[in-house]
Amino acid sequence: MTDHQPDPVPTRNLDTVHRRCDFCGDPHPLWTLHGGDLTAIAHGADTTLVNRYGERWAACATCHTLIQDRRFDHLSRHAASALGIASPRAFQHVAEFHRGFLEHLDPGRTILLTTTAWPATAIDPRTIPKIRDRLGRLYRNPHQLPPAFRPAAPAVADGLDRGHLIWIDSEFTDLADGASANLPELTVSRDLLPADDGLLVWSRPVGAQHAGAASWTRTRTGWDIVCYRTIGEGLHGTPLQRVREQVGWLLPMRVRSVTDNETIGGAAEAPATLATTWLLIAQELAELRPSAVSKAIRGTYARAGRAAPKVTIVSIRQRPAQSRSRADTLGTSRRPLAERVWVTPHWRNVAYGPRKTLRRPRWIDPFLRGPADSPIKASTTVRVLGSRPAQRPPDAGEKP
Repeated sequence: MTDHQPDPVPTRNLDTVHRRCDFCGDPHPLWTLHGGDLTAIAHGADTTLVNRYGERWAACATCHTLIQDRRFDHLSRHAASALGIASPRAFQHVAEFHRGFLEHLDPGRTILLTTTAWPATAIDPRTIPKIRDRLGRLYRNPHQLPPAFRPAAPAVADGLDRGHLIWIDSEFTDLADGASANLPELTVSRDLLPADDGLLVWSRPVGAQHAGAASWTRTRTGWDIVCYRTIGEGLHGTPLQRVREQVGWLLPMRVRSVTDNETIGGAAEAPATLATTWLLIAQELAELRPSAVSKAIRGTYARAGRAAPKVTIVSIRQRPAQSRSRADTLGTSRRPLAERVWVTPHWRNVAYGPRKTLRRPRWIDPFLRGPADSPIKASTTVRVLGSRPAQRPPDAGEKP
């Protein structure tokens, strides 16, 4: 851009940063490594170019696996192949750079990159207890996490252990994601949440952050809310196995502390889709049912002397296939409607609490307004009422 000065934004303030692996160029780096501080100097006939590579490099899961196994020759060959380097001389330079960085590698300063945008990973509700346990283990080793997540890590780990596990099916996810775009200001209080602590997983990424899951942990003054992205999609073999063992399925994107009875600013806030999901679960349109947990996970819990985990599936409550009509709510002072018209879905503030003195948004489904015996006004919009039959979630195929 030439019409204004650049306005830098620190990457620590961003949920997603587009990086590449500094070894092979993969678009999904997972780790930040600290090693040798390298600078390349190229002399030409009329100029000298200086390129400082620094001591901090990003590494994808495949390159990190090769580094952990100290297969440095394989690392250089993999990088050269991925970058399209065919010249033996160029390959020697690549290998030399890798050796210079890795000779001074400090394993104690290996940090997870939580800002990489990964393709969505489908999560089977039967595996959520295992996913929760991997996430809790990550919080109990917070030295791998970026500094922003470390202060709350012990409390979040404990909250995950005692929290409710919830999986939101595809139709309910679509509803929550769409409704959150117009969410008004909302007061967060204990009676809004389905439990004091919990981990909630949507069937697909939601919101502007493309979050795949969220957790909330009760604190002395309110809750710590963390949004997560799913990771590992597209990996295979040993790199995928290492990611599942060392990290798991979820990485924190952003943590937000909310005090009891605090008002959050609607759709612009990071936990908007989570708050919308809480609201919809509390309404009559939410149907809750238990999910089966995989036999392997049940056995793992039994051997550890832990109670069998419970996962709740949230779906849209089944309704009659016919449309529902409502009386004209505009009052008798207006002219009666000659036709029934569709009212689009929207939020409405409704009274609740002691003597109905409090207000909370409630999602209103589309409905027909007007006399029940009047014809429906013609429209080019196609509406589907009711709910499709529930489908069995996909099998993740992961071993314990």
